[in-house]
Order: sequence, then C-alpha cells, then structure tokens
Amino acid sequence: MSLFCFLMSQRYIKVQKINFFEYSILILFALLGIFFICSSNDLITAYLSIELQSLSFYIMAAMKKDSAFSVDAGLKYFILGAFSSSLFLFGSSILYGVSGTTNFEDLKNLSFCMGSAPYSIDMSNDSTFIRSVFLDGSLIQFALIFIFVSLLFKLAVAPFHLWSLDVYEGSPSSSTFFFAVVPKLAIFVLLVRIFYSSFFEQVTKWRYYIVVVAILTIIVGSFGGLEQKKLKSLLAYSSISHMGYTLVAFSTGTFEGMQILFCYLFLYMIAGLCI
Repeated sequence: MSLFCFLMSQRYIKVQKINFFEYSILILFALLGIFFICSSNDLITAYLSIELQSLSFYIMAAMKKDSAFSVDAGLKYFILGAFSSSLFLFGSSILYGVSGTTNFEDLKNLSFCMGSAPYSIDMSNDSTFIRSVFLDGSLIQFALIFIFVSLLFKLAVAPFHLWSLDVYEGSPSSSTFFFAVVPKLAIFVLLVRIFYSSFFEQVTKWRYYIVVVAILTIIVGSFGGLEQKKLKSLLAYSSISHMGYTLVAFSTGTFEGMQILFCYLFLYMIAGLCI
C-alpha cells in the first residue's frame, strides 16, 4: 500500500515543485515508525515509534512552503499531535508507577494476577508482584483511559476528529491520502496489543462506551460528508466514518471481531488506494 502511494505521488511532487529527496526520506521514516508500532512490545517503544511516525507526518503536512494552508496544517497537526502524545505518555507513566513495568507481557501477567486470588501466589520472589496483586484497579483504568483517548486522537475518531478536517484539507494531496489510510492499521494493531493482549478485561468493561463512541463517529462522518464539495474534506469525513465501523468490531471482545477488524482495514486500504 505504501509503495503504491509512493509511486503514484511522484508526478504530483514534481508538478507541485516539492523537494523529492526530502519527501521520500520522510515517507520512509514514517513507514519505519509504523513498522515499529506494529512490532513494539513495550509502552515506551510504542511511544517513541508513534513520535517517529508523527514527526514525519508533521513535516509532510507542511511540505509546501509557499502555501499558507500547508504551513497552517502542519502547525495544527504538530500541536494536537503533541497533545495526544502527552496523554499517551502520561497514561504510560501512571501504569509504570503502579505496576513497575511497561512491557506488554509483564502487564498481561500482572493483570491476570489481579483477577485471580492474591493469597494463592508466592510473592516472595518478585517485588513487582507484591505491588501489582494488591493494586486498586481504578487507577489502572484511569491510566488506560488516557492511553485510549490518545490513540483515538490518532485515529481521528469523534469527538476527537476536528483537527483532521483542516489538516487533510491544507496538506499536499499526496500527504493527505497517506495520512488517511496507512497509519490507521498500525494504531489498531497497538490497540489490540494493549487492550486485547495485556488488559482484555478492560475491553469487556468499556464495551458499551466504545460502541457509543463508534456510533457517534459513524454519524459525524456520514452526515458531515454530505455537504462537502472538496474531495479531501470528503476523504476526511469518510476516514472518520470508517474508523467508527472498525471501532464497532474492536468493541466485540472476541476473536471473530478481530478477524472482522483487520479484514475491514484491509478492504479500507484497497479502497483508499483506488481513490
């Protein structure tokens, strides 16, 4: 998908007189960040991977230096992207302060121990278990809310979608299509790693809230796109509504839901490529 976007954008870059060498390097750095997000097994690694991807996107959005709209889009993307990253880092720091680890596998084991009978565990070997078994689950939920909201910002899910309209419209067209399609899969992979692998019980607790957010996102994306006369604004609303459909699959908490989620994302990437 990224290769096709890269090849199809070459002529546009030449016509718009954008520095081809710098633009190509930025796309490769963004892809490297996306690959790191998908393969990360630690909250800190995931955060650094998101930053590597996002910093490339900020510059790609402001790549047309002679356009005030492009510079404005890059600045808005930078400010709101930094805000959402700070939410992710804050939630991760709370999780580390509570559990003493940021590794997904360790968090999965600690979460399992919290759900089991604490007095049946030998706690003499690892001080981490001593801290985690007697944790207050509400503090972990508080930290996960920050992480979840941060990733919803990255997905441009309602009501955290307002930044995407100006950014998509002001960015160069090749960057807009790249933003709308490619990073979504990596963010959903990270969501699955955190909430299905490490904290599965949170998905079952938040299921109905996620459905409400998904329905709101579908409504905003569908009805907001009806009055659009510009292709990039229509693409932004289309991306918002599609993320709502994927959140419905994410909220199921089942293996079949994950199959539906990634199948839908694959079809969404193919549709974006055709557009």
